Amino acid sequence: MPPVQLDLGPDRYPGETPPSSRPTGVRRSLPNCRHEASRERLLHRVRAEFEELRGLRLILAQAGRLFGLREDTCVRVLNTLIRDGLLFVTAEGLYARRRLDA
Repeated sequence: MPPVQLDLGPDRYPGETPPSSRPTGVRRSLPNCRHEASRERLLHRVRAEFEELRGLRLILAQAGRLFGLREDTCVRVLNTLIRDGLLFVTAEGLYARRRLDA
């Protein structure tokens, strides 16, 4: 069987008009990749880190790197955990776990 070759030449958009030559205001429709199950898994993973590492205190950029998230996604996740009562933001801008035993 011959090896599979990927053509990364100028025709990267087979059957479509390349973005640079599309009329202004015309966008290719993308499928909605936001799934409830994916959000729940992500929230669970971030929640688990803060619950396991009780002294964990992160600025937004650190949290994004740790969890591998874009800044906008990281903000939404952390804000959800704040709303849920797990986290709070310190005066220094650190996201930290609330003390639940007090």
